[in-house]
Amino acid sequence: MRIAGRVACFAARHLRYFADRIDPANAPRALHWSFTFERGEGVRFREDSRGCRLWYKTADYDRAHTEADSAERERQRARDLEAWYDKMVRLQGGAR
Repeated sequence: MRIAGRVACFAARHLRYFADRIDPANAPRALHWSFTFERGEGVRFREDSRGCRLWYKTADYDRAHTEADSAERERQRARDLEAWYDKMVRLQGGAR
């Protein structure tokens, strides 16, 4: 049983290696972050390699950057509207 487990682990590691080389555009990528479930706290993200490693697909990585950029634009627009509103209130002599 122990030998079969080692052989399976060896095979899985090498299959993952060759899959990344054959189709690098669709291969999952590993982050240097991991996560654990902490009692009373929930999910904790870690940089000390304890727990489960986080993986992502290339398409998800690109989508995350696109959505992060659009979220930043929305936050900037909200800040601009807030500044405009404050300016209008000051011009009218009122307090907010």
